[in-house]
Amino acid sequence: MSPMKRLSLLLPLLALAATPGCARSPEQDLVESLCDNMLRTMDMPAVSNLVENLGADVNGRSDHRHCTPLYAAIQNGNEPAVRYLLERGADPNRMGNTWKTGPGVLGFAASAGNLGIVQALVEAGADVRGVDPKSGEYPLARAAWRFRPEVLEYLYSKGAVREPGSKSLLVPDGHPKLDAETDERYARTLRVLVAHGENIDEPSLWGPPLAYAAANNATNAMAVAVELGADVNPRAGTGKGTPLHEAVKGGHAEAVEFLLAHGADPFAGWDAAKTKYKATDGSSLELARALGKTEIVRIIESHLSTNASAASESHAESAEPAEPRPGEAGPLPEGAAERSE
Repeated sequence: MSPMKRLSLLLPLLALAATPGCARSPEQDLVESLCDNMLRTMDMPAVSNLVENLGADVNGRSDHRHCTPLYAAIQNGNEPAVRYLLERGADPNRMGNTWKTGPGVLGFAASAGNLGIVQALVEAGADVRGVDPKSGEYPLARAAWRFRPEVLEYLYSKGAVREPGSKSLLVPDGHPKLDAETDERYARTLRVLVAHGENIDEPSLWGPPLAYAAANNATNAMAVAVELGADVNPRAGTGKGTPLHEAVKGGHAEAVEFLLAHGADPFAGWDAAKTKYKATDGSSLELARALGKTEIVRIIESHLSTNASAASESHAESAEPAEPRPGEAGPLPEGAAERSE
């Protein structure tokens, strides 16, 4: 964009800002300064001056930042600032921002995972079961979906529960990608949730937890899910296949090997594998072939071959004559029967 074009777009805004009716009040200027300080400099002497000497409203909202000072302090992860504002009357149950649908300040802190800030808010009277009227989100769900096991345990201890009719806590809303760090946190989160009564096989839009973990090659979370009793062969859903299908689709060799080792059925079908991915019978093996995942095909075929050999050896062993027990005559040698006659 040319400089002249940019200036032509800015002039109306500058003219509007110069209009007497658009001028901010001194009180609003103080709120703006307080929120700016919380988000930028975190200068506590300046914050103290704004609040205690100049009378800045700790529950005001910034027109520029679209948030309250408390929300801004939480966003910056500054526990001392949060406690300072709460001590001076900041409302821990007030919606923190105005420009989007989102959680209240406790839900926001829970998703960020700062246990000290969560504790400060609850101690100041934040409602652990407060539900956002627009999004339907609540602190426990925010902590679960962002894999914050320590915050989850604390909220449970303060009376938080899964709200009736809410989405699964075990699979995060929006199914974010998992890396090594979030895989480890997700594994610990699953332990906390199941310990408090959640069903490890609960279906969701993104499949049960094991399928979600398999789709991300999250082997820590997969191991914990299986340890907690997850079904390695749940029925495939409309949009998602079995955990093995999801691992194959992502090309995750490690996840495929793990699932096969724990009893996953490579012949279990999935309609979408046939219709969307052109796998002839919808099985994980045919899906791997259809997607050109040669390493995955080799892993599954090797697994099937090993199992077939083991089954054959087991059958051969069961067909061999049993060894005679002590004091018991064994089978007569060939021709011995005729000689005895």
